[in-house]
Formats: sequence, C-alpha cells, structure tokens
Amino acid sequence: MESSTALSLTYRSQTKRLFTAGRSSNVIDFGGPGDTDNAVGVRRGKVSLTAAEVASCFAIPIKDIRDSVRSLIDSRHVQYLVLVGGFGESSYLKQELESAFSTRGVSVVVAEEPSRKAAAEGASIWHITHSVKARAARYTYGMKVRDDYSDKYRERSDLKVTNLDGRVMIEGAFSTWVKKDVVLADDFAHTVPYCRFFSSDSTSILSHLRDISEKVYIWDNAIPPTWALDRQGGPMPGIRHLCTITADLSGLSSSLVPHNGPSGRYYRVDFSVLISLGGTQLSARVQWNDKGVTREGPATIIPDALK
Repeated sequence: MESSTALSLTYRSQTKRLFTAGRSSNVIDFGGPGDTDNAVGVRRGKVSLTAAEVASCFAIPIKDIRDSVRSLIDSRHVQYLVLVGGFGESSYLKQELESAFSTRGVSVVVAEEPSRKAAAEGASIWHITHSVKARAARYTYGMKVRDDYSDKYRERSDLKVTNLDGRVMIEGAFSTWVKKDVVLADDFAHTVPYCRFFSSDSTSILSHLRDISEKVYIWDNAIPPTWALDRQGGPMPGIRHLCTITADLSGLSSSLVPHNGPSGRYYRVDFSVLISLGGTQLSARVQWNDKGVTREGPATIIPDALK
C-alpha cells in the first residue's frame, strides 16, 4: 500500500506535470533501494517508462480535452487558452493543445502559481459577466406607495386618507418598477417619481430630508400585486423586502415653496429615484429639481437579511 501511494504521488507531482514528448525515458520511484524485479522493469526501487508508455496514459483525457476545447471555440475568435488546475500544469498537455490549435492563432497559457490562477479565474468571470448584454428579471420589483384612490382599491375604501393638497389617497399600494421575466439590457435604468408632504415649517423639514428612505420589495410573479402591505402594515403574503434605499435630500431645502391646502400651509418635496437593474446588482441615485436645475446625488442600498 505504501509503495502504491508513493508511486501515485510521484506520478502526479513529477511525471504527470513534467513529462514531454521529447523525454526518451521517465523514471518513477517504486519502493525502496532494496526493491528490484527485473521481469517488470523495477530496479532498486525505480521503474523506467518510455515516452510512448507515458503518453498512452495521457491519450484519452487529452483527446477529451481537445475535443471539448474545439467545440467551445468553433465559430469564435479565441486568442488564449488558460490552463488551470493540477493537470493544467502538464507540459505535455500544453504541447498537444498548441499543436492542435496554434494554426488558429490560439496561444496556450499555463497559470502555474496560485496568484496567477486566481487572476485568470477573475479575468474570465469578469469577461463572462460583462459579455451578457441582456438578462431577464428574476422577480417583479417595486415599492410601497400612497396612490390616488380609485375603484381598484375599493376593498380598502375604509383606509382612504386625504393628502395635505386635498387629494384622496390610499396607503400600501404596490408600485411596479419592472415585471418578472422582462428582458433587461445591461444598461437598464428606471426612473421612479416620488413626493413627500410636510405640514411643518421649513426648518424642521430639513432634518427629515437628510434621511429619506424607501423600501424595495420583490414579488415572485409576472403579474404585479395590487398591494405591497396588508392592513396591519406588514408585507403581503408572497411580498419580500429586498433592501432599503436611503438618500440625503437636504440639498433641495433651498428650493422649497409653500403651498396652501384645505388644512393650511404645506410643503411638497418632489424627487426621483433612478434604479439600475441591468448589471450584476441593484444600484440607485436620486434626482431633484432645484429652481430649474436638475440635481443628482447618491443613494445607499441597505440589503435586507432576506435574499
């Protein structure tokens, strides 16, 4: 058993990695100095194999690799093949692949060191990720809003509220950004307009503007729900909290204009959330109008524990 283990280790660490077609003989440790069996070619704990004998051990896996590579790069312009992993260090594998694909202008690169392997994997993952020009939305995305009351909300007509501007509204409705399975381009972005009403003076409003937040919800269905929240204020069954977008809108305090409503003076704050869903993760920014000039600021994404 010990001899078999030693033979396997020597083959994997030396012969398998260092063998090339140009080596006429390959010596492998096989036991100790006292082990000799001339009938099978073992002398003093070593066995010598010809290049053809070693090459025969590689024949099937190399054929499979060569065929697999050919199927992957056919009809594509490929400049490099990056070999990683234990067998990726084989000089013979590199020679065989160069022989098969050099006429197509393909260079074979061996990532011999762990740092090189990590760099090769990272570069490949980055390229694959960014070569995807479009993807389908995995969920229906949206937010909880206070919407203008209409017949579609009549099941909760008892929860109607009147805004400071006199409009009749309903709380807890679901505002859809994008529906499940809709194909999104890599640069997809969606602008969502929002507004807030304040009855207090502009000085106290400033503290509220410094910490504006909106929760993002997801729904695992292509048909958007009517409600984001139930009557108690919690998410409806099937609705999940994905993250919270927070932003500092104190920069628009100077452009606040008072309005007169049925209940007296109030302030209305209008802003937009720019949502990007086309990349590898959700990102957001906020925009507002400052005396005719469009301003923009960052928004922070705070992920929920539920993924």
